[in-house]
Amino acid sequence: MTFNIQILLKWSFVVGFNSILGLYLADISSFTQLAAVLSGIMTWCAIYILLDLKLLKQNRVDLSKRLFISANLRGLSQLTGIDILAGSLAFLLIDLLKLSHFDFITYYLVTFFTGFFLSIVCGLIYLILGWIKKLRIYLKQRRATA
Repeated sequence: MTFNIQILLKWSFVVGFNSILGLYLADISSFTQLAAVLSGIMTWCAIYILLDLKLLKQNRVDLSKRLFISANLRGLSQLTGIDILAGSLAFLLIDLLKLSHFDFITYYLVTFFTGFFLSIVCGLIYLILGWIKKLRIYLKQRRATA
């Protein structure tokens, strides 16, 4: 499977959808800050595109679909406030590591680490979806043998 525009559009939409609340809450007051946040979002687009391409190259279409579904479900979790927690953790991490020297770097890292923490949530959703699928298969097999 090679890179194509559909994969680019798919992950740009999903990562963009997952960024709505963060963009709304971000205290962006300069072009530099906006460029940094958008760069962080594009970084996560690239990461998810590469991950999806790797899955598709290995002919793991089922896992690619599950990744897409879990990322969309993660986007819906914005309503729970998990994004605010992830953003707060990102700010805390940057303060602890003393990385807040320049506007661009600070805003980029906040966006990147927020995305990292939210990707962990996405990974948990991915695992839960996998467990649900295995449970359904198990129950189906059990019914067939009963």
